Amino acid sequence: MVDGVGSKVCVVGGGPAGLLSSYVLVNLGFEVSIFEEHREVGIPRHCSGMLSDYVVSSLSGFVKDCVVGRFRSYALILDTHSSFKEVSTLTFNEYVYAVDREKLEKNVYEVLTSSGVDVRLKNKVMEISFNPLRITLESGKYETCDYVVVGEGAVRRLSKSLGFCKSVKNAFGLQAVIKTSKTLEVPYVVLSKFFDKDSFGWVIPLENKEALVGVISRNNLRLRLAYLIKKFLRYEGLRDLNLINVFGGLIPLDTPCSTVIKEHNVIAVGDAASMIKPISKGGLYPITLSIQALRKSVRRGDIDLKLYVENMKSIVSKLRTQHIVKDVVMFFGGYYNLVKLLNEFKVREVKVLKYDDLVLKGMSLISKR
Repeated sequence: MVDGVGSKVCVVGGGPAGLLSSYVLVNLGFEVSIFEEHREVGIPRHCSGMLSDYVVSSLSGFVKDCVVGRFRSYALILDTHSSFKEVSTLTFNEYVYAVDREKLEKNVYEVLTSSGVDVRLKNKVMEISFNPLRITLESGKYETCDYVVVGEGAVRRLSKSLGFCKSVKNAFGLQAVIKTSKTLEVPYVVLSKFFDKDSFGWVIPLENKEALVGVISRNNLRLRLAYLIKKFLRYEGLRDLNLINVFGGLIPLDTPCSTVIKEHNVIAVGDAASMIKPISKGGLYPITLSIQALRKSVRRGDIDLKLYVENMKSIVSKLRTQHIVKDVVMFFGGYYNLVKLLNEFKVREVKVLKYDDLVLKGMSLISKR
């Protein structure tokens, strides 16, 4: 509990990566200050909030009152000009949970502030400089630090300027919370010939007959979201809906950054280091693994940066392998073509052993009717 006494850590960003890194470091005795540019944590909302059993178990103390649904399967929907139909099912070895991400982040924030952690909202970090190591705020004030943890999210402005990431490529996820007269049973993953080959849509059941409808793309987002909502309503035989909320955010498309540390004690975490699952676009699994690596890297009151890099190697390797899988799928025409092929070969079930690592257990076929 007192390993890090005397070492001050400045955390850039009050999103999940910054908050959870802070939680780990505070519990190891470090003095932590968090600098968040928005007026509160958890905003702007941008994540669908689908988490594996592993992530939920790892973050159990923060997640237990945030779960709004749990599922053992997803329906794969193939959308063409003439049809919108379920062609196969993804089934999982363990539950996948729909989680209120905004509430999750606020839970971590409340634990930190109740412990006396210095959280400075509406404070945007403009620059990180060295000798001495310090951050400069938009107000012109600066803060001297022993370590800086960069958790700025997908924008990666500081990550790029510091040389963590050689390039920064993003897509955008746009989502709408709608309320209908029908309760859905399972999430839909929608593969459409009208989307980019590396894009997809989703419909996730929430509480009280609400659903989260979203698309990921690099262009025409509003049109594609409206199109998906229209097709979904027609498929379910629904005429009316209440539009409750629309939100979105950037999603990194790059492979993990070339390094997660810089000299002078600077560390990049989460989306700021392009640590994201490239197929599902989920970021909390890599964050969960990263904070475990961070915890294991503290030695005698300091963060052992070389040990942290060593502990991160398996995580980076997993994500790079997933990028290779994605690249192969893109080479053969993308997600739509893949699911179309499953349909043509009458694959009605794809069994997933490990949700986060894309480990398949098997496939079930049916004879042609």
